[in-house]
Amino acid sequence: MIRMRNLVVILVLLLPPAVWAQQDGNATAETPSMANATVEAPEKTDAAEAGLVTPVTVEHEGEDGRGSVLALALEERLADSPLFHLSRDDEPKLIIRISSREEFSGRPGLASVYAVVWIYRESSDVLGHYLGMRPGVTGGEAEATAESLAVRSHDLAKEFGYLFPEL
Repeated sequence: MIRMRNLVVILVLLLPPAVWAQQDGNATAETPSMANATVEAPEKTDAAEAGLVTPVTVEHEGEDGRGSVLALALEERLADSPLFHLSRDDEPKLIIRISSREEFSGRPGLASVYAVVWIYRESSDVLGHYLGMRPGVTGGEAEATAESLAVRSHDLAKEFGYLFPEL
């Protein structure tokens, strides 16, 4: 079981960036650098008044330190954004699932591989809708990666805004 999981992680990491970009809807062969990207938005009250605030939940699976730091950084970034509000309620929301593992078991703490899946769920008793995914590797750049994932989350919330009753 563990060997199969390791094989899957290795195969995902060996995919060329062009395949990842096509899965995300980008047709370019280059993966754009999102380190300097920011989610630009109006003031929190303006976004709330306009009904543009997306309820979101971040879920993390994994026991590696780098993956946990990434999940926490993303949750903090979304909490600080006027475009999202963290929700544990049973309401229509965007769920961001992060699954992470140590990249090298012999060198713990060096880096982690992760896969992020975005799901829309109407309520806890309704099957969720798959919206997108992104695999990656994170080392010490958790803040930049979290910013990139927040930008992608906002893009998906705009693209699938018709699913959200308030948007």
